[in-house]
Amino acid sequence: MKIGIIGGGLTGLVTAFRLGKRGHQVTIFEAEDKLGGLLATVSIGGERVEKFYHHIFTHDKEIIDLIEELKLSSKLKWHSVSNAVISKGNIYPFSSATDVLKFSQLTLLDRLSLGLLIYKASKIRHEKSLSQTSVKEWVTENAGTKVYELFFRPILLSKFGTEASLISAAWLVNKLKLRASTRKSIFGSEVLGYLDGGFVKITEKLASEIKKMGGKIFLKNQVSKISQSPDGGLRIFTNGKSHTFDRVIVTTSPEILLTLAKKLPPRYVNQLKKIQYKANICLLLQLQRKITPYYWMTITEEGSPFVAMIEHTNMISKQRYGTNLLYLTKYISHRDPLFLSTDDSIKNIFVNYLGKIVPDFQKSDIGKIHVSRTRYAQPVIKIGYSKIRPEFKTPIKNLYLASMAQIYPQDRGQNYAIRQGNQIADLVAK
Repeated sequence: MKIGIIGGGLTGLVTAFRLGKRGHQVTIFEAEDKLGGLLATVSIGGERVEKFYHHIFTHDKEIIDLIEELKLSSKLKWHSVSNAVISKGNIYPFSSATDVLKFSQLTLLDRLSLGLLIYKASKIRHEKSLSQTSVKEWVTENAGTKVYELFFRPILLSKFGTEASLISAAWLVNKLKLRASTRKSIFGSEVLGYLDGGFVKITEKLASEIKKMGGKIFLKNQVSKISQSPDGGLRIFTNGKSHTFDRVIVTTSPEILLTLAKKLPPRYVNQLKKIQYKANICLLLQLQRKITPYYWMTITEEGSPFVAMIEHTNMISKQRYGTNLLYLTKYISHRDPLFLSTDDSIKNIFVNYLGKIVPDFQKSDIGKIHVSRTRYAQPVIKIGYSKIRPEFKTPIKNLYLASMAQIYPQDRGQNYAIRQGNQIADLVAK
């Protein structure tokens, strides 16, 4: 079969790789000038590093298997990292059960309740059963009002804004399970994986293998329309040309699919329109020194312009880059004035706030700041999301959708992008 794939992110590349191995003719159309999507990189000190922070967990089977298949296993290294929480102006270690019990913003009883909540989440096998329950309801019922108000509510507000009260407990439980399952024990630190040279090594190897199998990759090719052809196939229109395929797979967001395929039935259109995405702003700071001993710091301060600090060089040695690296990340509406602001305005807002929560931080510590934005960072998993989650097959014959919106109850992640590529390839091939 001739198969067209729209989107050269990880899902699109894995889909093309799997179908190419089965002998199908694959063609990828990517709007940007580089492959990888959210794995896009910048060069720092002669090394490639992701514009948006990345790591993998010890149980991420699909990506670990793919790394082995691509003969990149020697580059995968595992690192013990420490985490913290910033609450009411103070930094609290938050890597283990012992740290939870020392979180003095809560009473001892509430700390025990928070610890038991995290443990309970790690044992839930089917978090989708909580689809109709809000985070507030689930946390309050299992750990009390103070745990929700002082710990979870500020995080939800910072991450989801006006949708905070509508977020499904299925989403939170999945997040807690992810973090808990990558620890050696409840008293141990978190263990995360990173690929020497960056995860771009995966996208480069996939692209190389696809081309070896006769696949085609077109960069800077913004698809404008998908239409049905008289012979039952589908036509892709891009850069003033049309290409005909037996099957077409869209690996971008549902919203983009709606702009490409105009003959989708109204009921399906309405279903996709209910899916909301958060955009993301991510700053990558090159620093002359480390500013904390922690890899990941969650911000629970209401009014913070960013929801987390990820000090990359507290996981990967600064010797690789010749500088310390710190990410500041914010999930936000694409209509928010901050998302639409200039890079300089965003830099000033983020850096000024950083100085408030890290007292010994100085602007003179900064070497360079890279500002990145993406419109489709993650779907918003609200109560009842399982009812609007689309299937891979669309109502148009031979047209498929494979996006982050379909990996529920997860909302994003390299491992799930790869899993989805495997799944959609199997479906289309059959």
